[in-house]
Amino acid sequence: MKGQASIEIIFIVSVAIVLAFFVLSKFVSVQDDVFVSAAIRQELIGQIEKLDAKYELQEIHSSMCRANPRDIIKVVILIQPTPSGPDQSTLTRTTTAAVQKVTGPSKDVTVAYNNLAALAC
Repeated sequence: MKGQASIEIIFIVSVAIVLAFFVLSKFVSVQDDVFVSAAIRQELIGQIEKLDAKYELQEIHSSMCRANPRDIIKVVILIQPTPSGPDQSTLTRTTTAAVQKVTGPSKDVTVAYNNLAALAC
């Protein structure tokens, strides 16, 4: 009976540790997403002020796609009007730099404007 109780305690503790790892990994994933969006928003607001055309930044969405050999972070920026030409290039470079500042240069970044379907992996 005493041995049976020890095995049950070990099993319960093991399950608790596994659940804690799942919760922690989800927390880190959500935290990365929040920091990426905040960094992008901060950098874009500063960059939009410098452009000649006036843009209204509405929302920023991001997702991470696991890929070999590098992960891909996809960013969709909802902005009106849709930037084009040199403004689009400038905003894309700014977004890429902001993402890599938060996540490090080991991830590829793709940026799309006003197209939520581009978030699909």
